[in-house]
Amino acid sequence: MNQRFFCVVTVAVLAVIAMQARHSLVDSLIEPDGDRIGLTRFTTNPGGAAVAQAIGPLRAAVATADGGSGKPVDQRYLVLIAIGSDQPVLQQQTL
Repeated sequence: MNQRFFCVVTVAVLAVIAMQARHSLVDSLIEPDGDRIGLTRFTTNPGGAAVAQAIGPLRAAVATADGGSGKPVDQRYLVLIAIGSDQPVLQQQTL
């Protein structure tokens, strides 16, 4: 039996500038209940810039908490957090 499996794969690209040089960061999605989903880890270059990519089933990670019933859900936030810290370096509210 020949079976085929398909998976929706999403690519998210993150570019940062004017950060601390050679700083290790993690890009995370903060859920309304406070849970953190790590998307990608990266280290800035000597100039304080970086480009990072997260590749995978990201739509599953950001799917609505109500299972797609159409009800409005609380906002989620993308944050950059220094490795070894809980304090956000940069936070952006998603639409």
